[in-house]
Amino acid sequence: MQKVLYIIGTYYQLSESYIHVEMNTLIKQGYDVKIIALRKPDCPAKNHLPYQTISDEKEIIEYAKEYQPDIIHTHWIFYQLPLVYRVSKALDVGFTIRSHSFDVLWKENSLRQKIRRLKKNVNFKKIINDPLCKGVLVFPFAKNILVDLGIKAEKIVEVVPVVDFEKFHDEGDNGTDILNMGAAIKKKGLSLQENMISESRYIY
Repeated sequence: MQKVLYIIGTYYQLSESYIHVEMNTLIKQGYDVKIIALRKPDCPAKNHLPYQTISDEKEIIEYAKEYQPDIIHTHWIFYQLPLVYRVSKALDVGFTIRSHSFDVLWKENSLRQKIRRLKKNVNFKKIINDPLCKGVLVFPFAKNILVDLGIKAEKIVEVVPVVDFEKFHDEGDNGTDILNMGAAIKKKGLSLQENMISESRYIY
């Protein structure tokens, strides 16, 4: 059984169900999964897998050495990427990254400035192009963006969004309802006000 060590910013954050679905998919496929979250979520979900909250780098390396993963996995091309890279080097174990939309796309606002500062402080091109990086998973539209930024094309794996397919699979006739897949929280632009909830609206 192959071992996968997740090192991610928070777990299980309600707005990050895609990470949870990805983990569960790996477990169903027979992988052994351990999770390290660097901090506690500010909007936690109730149902979660066992995990450790560890912020100290030495403790993370000790935990990783004891676990002896076959691969380390993280999300987003910055934030905790330098830490993951250092842990990877300490263990001499490869790592993978799943990028999202906001870390390759952004609007003209304060978020863009924040991301620019982060990217300036994180040499993500060097890290991703290092032999220890076994690949960065990206949405198809993002491949050319990362190649233009200096990421080697052979490092990039095009993937579709993570979805719990069985939960939403329905071969019945299409109706008039619209399915919005996302957390019903403020930062996603959704409201839980009572006048939004009716018999025809469901929240998963």
